[in-house]
Parts: sequence; C-alpha cells; structure tokens
Amino acid sequence: MEVRVLGGTEAERNHAVELVVTWLENYQGITGVNHSEALKDPQLNVIPQLHWLAKYNLTVADLSNALRIGFDGDSVTSTWLGDQEVDIRVLLNEHNRHFEVLNTTKIYTQGGQQIPLSRLATIEQLEIPRQIRHYNGEREVTVSAEISDDNISLLVWSDALIKAWQGNMLRVSQLTLAARQKARMKP
Repeated sequence: MEVRVLGGTEAERNHAVELVVTWLENYQGITGVNHSEALKDPQLNVIPQLHWLAKYNLTVADLSNALRIGFDGDSVTSTWLGDQEVDIRVLLNEHNRHFEVLNTTKIYTQGGQQIPLSRLATIEQLEIPRQIRHYNGEREVTVSAEISDDNISLLVWSDALIKAWQGNMLRVSQLTLAARQKARMKP
C-alpha cells in the first residue's frame, strides 16, 4: 500500500510523513514501512568565495573545472590494448575525494601558485533525497508499506487512516493524503 503526501511546505510535508510512518508502524498487520525520501545520497555543495577567486585571478569556471577533473577525471592520453584504443584518465584518488581531505586540495593559479580549496570556496556536505517526485506540480512523498495480514483490506485500512487524520492534518496544513494499494503477486 502507498500513501502520498502532497503539497505544503517542506517542514509540513516532513512532519506529515513522520506522522504517517509512525501511524503505519503501529497499525496491526502492516510491515516494511518506508518513504520515498528515506534513501539519501551524499552531495557536496561548493559555494565560491568570489573575493578570494578575484584575488588569485581565478574564475568560478576555473574552480568548477578543477573540481570536475578531480572527481570525474580528465583524459590526458590514450594507449592501445590490442586493437582497442583506451583513454588514460587522471583524477583524485578515493581518499582525497572525502569531505575532510577535500578542503586541503590545492588549486593551481595561472602563475603556478597552489591555493587550498578551503580559501577559494566553502564546502558543505549535504544528504539529499535520491528521488524527488511531483504529482500535478506539487511535491510528493510516498509512504509505502506491506500488508502482512491477509484479513486487512484496502477499504478497512483506508477508513482507519481517514478516521485517524480526520480534522487533524488534512485541513491544518492543506496537505493531501492519497492512499492506494500496490498490486500483490500471489505465488
């Protein structure tokens, strides 16, 4: 089964998702409760310090290019393996791509001077949802769960859900809760 939480502000949506998850976890015969934004990926947010870039005669494009090469690599040459041409890429090793070490990475100026990245940019480590979904233009978070009790029908479950939320969150935050049952495969 799935419950879609739509609209509202991020704080309202997160609160609604938390309430729905808690309610489902406490509902007899429901297991495997999860939501679509629970899976998060680490991401770095690089905020250029424009005054320092200007001091060293660098541009945001220079900084971006250095970081792209560090993470994605840059083809510096190629070689032949049998009858196949293979590119040789240069990139930062795994250890140097970690958040703590990245700040000390040196960026080269046009004059050959080495400047630590921490002087040229502020780096933040973020956890962002792996998937951000929308429904009819509104942000959607889908809470999903499995019905472990064959005696629970979608109708009984949705009636219990509506009674639990009646006059509560649906009107206050103008969020929409939509429930549907996922198709279940029977052996």
